Amino acid sequence: SINFVHDAVSWEMVQSIQKHFQRDIVKVPTDDWDTVEKILRKEVNV
Repeated sequence: SINFVHDAVSWEMVQSIQKHFQRDIVKVPTDDWDTVEKILRKEVNV
């Protein structure tokens, strides 16, 4: 899933989800689209 975080409250919600499901949530930098593509390809196994 893709989660958009825009403030501290939404970041805390994502952290709660991560803790509950015991899964790492990968932060994707939005200022470097090449890195975004690399991370997304890795995470969806493309």
